[in-house]
Amino acid sequence: MPSPFSTKGCDANGRWSRPPDGFSYLWPAQNAYQFVPVGQSRALSLKTDHRPWTLTAVDLTMSGGIDVRLNARKTVIGPFQTYVLEPGMKYPLDLTGNAEAALALVMSTPGEADKPLLYAHAGGTLTVHYAVNVILRDCSQTLEQYSRSELLTLLREVETSYAQANIRLVRVGPIHLLELKTMSLGPQIITDSRHGDLIRDHITASGRGHLKNLVYGWDFESEPKPPNAANLSSGLTEFGGNVCFIDWGNRSMVTAHELGHALRLIDRPRGDITIMQPQRSSAPFIPFDYAQIEVLRMVAKQVA
Repeated sequence: MPSPFSTKGCDANGRWSRPPDGFSYLWPAQNAYQFVPVGQSRALSLKTDHRPWTLTAVDLTMSGGIDVRLNARKTVIGPFQTYVLEPGMKYPLDLTGNAEAALALVMSTPGEADKPLLYAHAGGTLTVHYAVNVILRDCSQTLEQYSRSELLTLLREVETSYAQANIRLVRVGPIHLLELKTMSLGPQIITDSRHGDLIRDHITASGRGHLKNLVYGWDFESEPKPPNAANLSSGLTEFGGNVCFIDWGNRSMVTAHELGHALRLIDRPRGDITIMQPQRSSAPFIPFDYAQIEVLRMVAKQVA
């Protein structure tokens, strides 16, 4: 059965018409997930079919950290809140995060084996610090069409993407313009060559090596090329590394994708709808799913 839970802006196939807010569908398909930042609310809805249903909210952390607002008759027994749902109705459902918490909302009806579930996780703000570097020129060429205002707009979009996991990206220092006038990096900058090492060493020597570094340049490549090189989205980042190489001129989702690798997210296969599917990294309004949000928050706590 399809999930009875939905959120504004996202259809049953996961397509978004506005920036995502931490909602994703799970497997089996009747289940869903919602991340709720502490101090904020998330508006969802649930729909019943021709049968009467109950919805039971189970406070998994026994903390009372997530408030449930649902306009239906309710009974409370210990950590369980049970709501009586009428047939053929659509109910607004609001979740408010008050503290770090986990909540399961389980639907049931007599004679039905499937019990659709919404797993809600509330979490506070986590901060990831990053630096921005632009290879503006070497001795033979200059980065074409570089625009500081365009870059700042892109970074704001990336910060908005990570807000769905309540991760606050904080840029440290100014935009660092690298002018390597005594050497030629070549028309393609090979990230795993001495030129790539030189860029990393420069960042480390400048005291930024402990940060997640976004490095923009004219054309980054890897040799030997990865097996899926034909499908790469104009960026290269070592898994869990601190340097993200990004070709100038790409959309913000490519930067969000590469930063995801630095925060220990892996690529997803074709057909996936998240930021970590390379072919989707140029589309607007792409979510992280539940597993990615949980990993991002775990890693963000370690690098804070």
